[in-house]
Amino acid sequence: MMKIPIIGNRHVIPKVSHNQSSTLFANKRLTLGMQFHLRPVEERDIPNISKLGNNINIARFLTGHFPHPYTLEAAQKFYEMAINENPYRRLIIDVNGECAGVIGAHPKEDIHEKCAEVGYWLGEPYWGNGIMTKAVKEIFAYTFIHFDVVRVFARPYSNNPGSKKVLEKANLCHEATLKKSIYRLGEVLDEHIFSLLRDDFFDWAKLEIRKANDSDIPFLNEEIKNMNLDGRDFDIHEFTMATLNNSRAAFVRVKNHGDCKELLSLGVKPLVRNGNIGKKLVNHLQSENNELYLATVIPNYFEKLNFKSVNEFPKSLHQKVNDCATKHHEENIFIMRNGNF
Repeated sequence: MMKIPIIGNRHVIPKVSHNQSSTLFANKRLTLGMQFHLRPVEERDIPNISKLGNNINIARFLTGHFPHPYTLEAAQKFYEMAINENPYRRLIIDVNGECAGVIGAHPKEDIHEKCAEVGYWLGEPYWGNGIMTKAVKEIFAYTFIHFDVVRVFARPYSNNPGSKKVLEKANLCHEATLKKSIYRLGEVLDEHIFSLLRDDFFDWAKLEIRKANDSDIPFLNEEIKNMNLDGRDFDIHEFTMATLNNSRAAFVRVKNHGDCKELLSLGVKPLVRNGNIGKKLVNHLQSENNELYLATVIPNYFEKLNFKSVNEFPKSLHQKVNDCATKHHEENIFIMRNGNF
């Protein structure tokens, strides 16, 4: 089974003052003026997962499932678990092409099956540069897009005020503080519970509409296949993407036939179809295209988006009508056009 291989587009981290001699575990922070993004775990990450993760200043903030010491063997085991997930639950925080940490979404079981817990760690040399707030926002969005849950939560300990601050900056709800509920590496600690509900997700997440780029190709190929859409003559320049906190949620494809432009396909991830993302994508396209045609078997949906059925249409769409009729085994194929005419 194919995976969901690409998570989001790149974030740009502003340059900050730095010491050029900074190295890993030299008690100095790394130079940043860089890009980071979330991506699947790769075999090349194993050494960095072990090197960065083998740090008591990280282990003390996490559960007993996090190895300490973090050996190469433990990193190898982590890699083998991660690559067999679909959708991916464990992702790499990639900074300038290198593993800088790990972030993940973990759906719960039994009576908590509609909840997912987010966990994360970042290599100490990368602390204090604003990476985690953006990464947390993206993983919360990713979780709602890919997993059928109604609540996503995180639970930093009282010995980790930096993580608590990250969740506050991400505008997550501080539900509770559980007093002295954690015992980790000799410390008795409070546990803070932060959460976000699906009911609040679309108001919380930032929707961005942008032109597709090469990093979107694996996602598009997978979703076109999953949604049984027309993927012939694939051209990345024909696609426009919609992301929620940088996590891919939807796409639309417009093909220029010469005599007209056709809205060839519209795809929205199933778990976020009630968020009006498809409508916002199409409205964006209509603001850029005064005359846009489409062929569909569901005219009622597109009538709500200011499309109207037409009997006369450009010659390039005649063959499309025949193709659609053959594909859907029916004759009720509607050619529609946007705007007032």
